[in-house]
Amino acid sequence: MPRVILALGVLALAAPAAGHAQWSEEAAIRAAVQHYVLGHATGDGNHYRQVFYLPEAKLYWVRDGQLGSRTSEEYAAGAAGKPAADEAKRKRSVQVLDVAGNTALVKVDLDYPDVHFTDYMSMLKLGGEWKIINKSFDRGAPGPAVPSLETERGGIQAALDHYIQGHRTGVGDHMRTALHPVAKLYWVRDDVLAQRLRDEYAAGFPGKPSPDAGATTISSKILDAVGTAAVARVDLEFPAGHTTDFMTLLKVGGQWQIVSKTFYRELKAK
Repeated sequence: MPRVILALGVLALAAPAAGHAQWSEEAAIRAAVQHYVLGHATGDGNHYRQVFYLPEAKLYWVRDGQLGSRTSEEYAAGAAGKPAADEAKRKRSVQVLDVAGNTALVKVDLDYPDVHFTDYMSMLKLGGEWKIINKSFDRGAPGPAVPSLETERGGIQAALDHYIQGHRTGVGDHMRTALHPVAKLYWVRDDVLAQRLRDEYAAGFPGKPSPDAGATTISSKILDAVGTAAVARVDLEFPAGHTTDFMTLLKVGGQWQIVSKTFYRELKAK
């Protein structure tokens, strides 16, 4: 347990300089994710239940090119109930990659004697509490994670470009290419979770550009990538406001696709 407390202190010192509100949110995010860290350190699945948004939250990964998935309750129920025999040799770190309003992306590295996990968490602030709504991860060899951004940039960007073209052209097929069939969109509405399936989302595009398409600016940034998992941000500046989309992506069957999107929309005052 002392090692976990020490890790939290290190995280606090490493937090980036920001305004008080931003610092406060990042501190709250780290505090929430500590339940996830403690779940690993103690083997107590109740820590996972405190930070995952049950029952909607899911976990996704790629094995032998195929997508794997598990519900967060299945994950919590599979906890050992006690620390691992090699717990003293296990190292964990948390990095808040980006925050926009009530949504965030977090990276957790778990460096164990026999394996290294890179976890990307999509988080939402619901009822005043930060919760994990989606986890995508990569499993690699022990030791420091090997970034795959430079080797995989083209494939990741291709998925983001289809998503952007969907917005620019209003053609839903771009969204069906960019998003994996299991993908969902999550956001906060009136302080509660709202969600939409990929095909519902794609079906809402009219097949032609929106009236304000010419006045809308769209940009993308790949935030991080390790192995078969990645995270990215897409910003849409339109006449009525601004939307920040956070994406988690996986390389399934050799193709990068978005498996989860959370977003925050800020409208301009009239």
